[in-house]
Amino acid sequence: MNSGFGKSRYFLFIIFGAFLMLFSAACGKAKSDKDATEIKKLTALEDQSEVKLFKTVRPIELSGYDDNAMEPEISPSGETLFFNNSNATGVHSKLHYATKKSDCLFQYQGDLKGTFSDTKDLAPAIDETNNFYFTSLREYGKSSLRTLFKGTFTGEDVTEVHALDGNVASSIPGWLNMDCDVSADGKLFVYSMARFRAGEHIPRQSNLIIAEIVDGKAVQNKDSDFYLKRINTEELEYAPAISKGGLELYFTRATIAQEGQDGSNNLVRIMVATRDSLKEPFSKPRKVAGFGNEKDVVEGVTTTADGKTLYFHKLVDGVYKIFVATDRVEAGASSEKPH
Repeated sequence: MNSGFGKSRYFLFIIFGAFLMLFSAACGKAKSDKDATEIKKLTALEDQSEVKLFKTVRPIELSGYDDNAMEPEISPSGETLFFNNSNATGVHSKLHYATKKSDCLFQYQGDLKGTFSDTKDLAPAIDETNNFYFTSLREYGKSSLRTLFKGTFTGEDVTEVHALDGNVASSIPGWLNMDCDVSADGKLFVYSMARFRAGEHIPRQSNLIIAEIVDGKAVQNKDSDFYLKRINTEELEYAPAISKGGLELYFTRATIAQEGQDGSNNLVRIMVATRDSLKEPFSKPRKVAGFGNEKDVVEGVTTTADGKTLYFHKLVDGVYKIFVATDRVEAGASSEKPH
């Protein structure tokens, strides 16, 4: 696999593909592609513009932790950082947390044992009332197709963990939620929906969907396609990060060859889009500049509630590290005022 695509997601795709093979064998052949959304052959899209939003980008130091650190999620207050270790095959992927000493220094506090399972647990999200969301494969292919879970962060662990209620999970084998984010106020919920073929490790499709949190349930917004009509493409869109007021959306877009195809043009980049009100669709997204060169693996954005500080992960010499971007320089990039 060419290094131009996020190996972090590649490992995760392998896991999802393996689970799909097992599930299909147990339940019979999944619905054919004719029963699902047909998409064209993936081709690289030219992102028409880019924007430099932050003047300073630095790696953070996780004092007391020396492993891979991926899929960062910063609490709305900016005081607690959640992340997972490597999701490579054969690694026990777990959720961890650290507390802030400065923008680029965090003190490691330990893992979140309340989220543990015997599979992969990763990709955290949290709102300002400590509702905690994450991805887990503990049920997929066993008792359900659900991969998103919810609990409550107590300050030291996550309790009351259960599969996320609502209608965001697919009922069709081969379709699954890879990750999600929740707005700081806990009202908006954005998640990815990916489509795999049995036996393949690379999704044929991955797009974003908007939902609302209603009485603790994630309910898909009936106008999601309208709001995201400029966001979802033939490429793979995933790893969303939605602002507190819902007017700014970051996500990762990947151009990746399917299995057996040339991967020399694989690309992965962090994108941002905005809108002036919740009733409008998001603008055409722009690539966020300054996080690395064209072939660097950069994914998984998270921002503080005021939008002034951003974290992401990046592959550096074979190890995933979390970086912080500060000193926001383009006030017009978001229509949302700091809060």
